[in-house]
Amino acid sequence: MRARTATIGLSTWMLGLLIGTVLAGGVAEAATGGTFLLGRSNSATTLTKLTSTRGTALSLVSPSKSPPLAVSNSRKVARFNADLLDGLDSRSLQRHFQRTIVVSPGTSATAAGNALKAALSHISSTNTTPYLVQLEPGTYDLGSSSLRLKPNVAVAGSGPGVTSITSAVDAGHFGPPYVGTVNLVPHSSLSRVSVFNTSTNTSSESIVAAVDSSSSGVVSLREVNLYAFAGNSSGDYGLLFNDGSAFLLADDIEIRAPASSGFGLDGEAGTLKVRNSLLAAGGYAVINSGTSTVLVATSEVDGDKFGSPTCVDSFNSSYTAISTGCF
Repeated sequence: MRARTATIGLSTWMLGLLIGTVLAGGVAEAATGGTFLLGRSNSATTLTKLTSTRGTALSLVSPSKSPPLAVSNSRKVARFNADLLDGLDSRSLQRHFQRTIVVSPGTSATAAGNALKAALSHISSTNTTPYLVQLEPGTYDLGSSSLRLKPNVAVAGSGPGVTSITSAVDAGHFGPPYVGTVNLVPHSSLSRVSVFNTSTNTSSESIVAAVDSSSSGVVSLREVNLYAFAGNSSGDYGLLFNDGSAFLLADDIEIRAPASSGFGLDGEAGTLKVRNSLLAAGGYAVINSGTSTVLVATSEVDGDKFGSPTCVDSFNSSYTAISTGCF
C-alpha cells in the first residue's frame, strides 16, 4: 500500500513539473508537425499556412502602444497593403505625378543644379505635352552652363529669394545667339524664382535670362527676380529678348543690373509687355532697339531709356510719373 502511494505521488510530482515548465516558457519548442504553443517560441522548417473558409483567417490584437505584428527584416511583403501612411489615410495620398517633376536641392547647390538640368533633359526640345517642373526651396547652381527651357514647360520655384538659379555662363561676344543663365523659348514660363549670372569674363557679356529663337508663341515671366551683379565691363544684361515672332508677358518681375555697363530690359526683336515691375540698371534700364515693341505699365523704371519704349502710368525712384514714351 505504501509503494502504490509513493508511485502515485511521484507521478503527480512529474506532471506538475511538466506543466510548470510549459507555463514558464521552457526551452523546449514546438517543431515542424508539432502543436503551436502560446506564450512560447515556435519554429518550423517549412511554411506554416492558416486558411479560413468562413472569413478573416487571422486577427492580431495588442495594447494600443504595442504593434500587433513584428517582422524580422525590411524585405517587401507582396500584396501587404497599409491603410495608413504617417497617419494619412491611403485615400488622401496622390498615387503619382504624370506631368509634374519635383526637383529637390539635394546635398549641395551643385548637386541641385545637376538635378535641375537632368529634369529638363528628359523632355524633348519639340515637346507638345504640358509639364510642370517644381523646384523646392534652395540654390540650384548650374556652374558655367545654362538652363534651356522646353516648349510647353513651366518651371516654378517656391518664391524669389527662396529658390535661386545661378550660373557663371558667358554669353560670348555681343550678338546672336544669346546665352543666359536661363534660356527661355516660346510656350515656356518661369515663375517664383531668383536668377543670377555671376560671370566676370571681361571679354564676354553676362546675361541672366535670354530669349533667342525663331519661333512664335508667348514667353511668360511672373514673380521672377533677374540679377546681373557681376559688374562685367563688357555688359551685364538682365533680360535680352531677341525673337521677332514671339511675345513676352512679364508680371511682377524685378531686374537689377547696377554696374555702369548694366542693362535691364533689352528688346532686340519681338513684342515685350511688362507691368507691375521694377527695372533698374546703371546703364539703360529699358532698351527698344527699333525692331521691337517694348511696353511698360505701372512699373518703377530706374535708369536711362534707349530707343522708343512706351510707358503708361510708370514712375521713377522718386515716384515721379513717366509720361508716354518712357521719357
